[in-house]
Amino acid sequence: MRSVGGPRSRAPCLALLGLALGTLWVTNTWDVPTYGLIAVCGVAIATVGVDRTRRGALAFLPGAAGLAAVAYLGYLPFHLH
Repeated sequence: MRSVGGPRSRAPCLALLGLALGTLWVTNTWDVPTYGLIAVCGVAIATVGVDRTRRGALAFLPGAAGLAAVAYLGYLPFHLH
């Protein structure tokens, strides 16, 4: 059994989650590690789904990297100054 939706159907959700995490980074830096871990766990649960193999366990890494990239690059002017 495969998880519902492919990477393209999850992209808008990942982008929105990345922007929310980036906003949190700008407003309250102390909460970013906690909510970042929660977000990465959510991405891992949504990606892995039923597949319990090593390949399935590492399939969330591109989504987590994209999440971090959107969170940082969405607020790049803030981070540069």
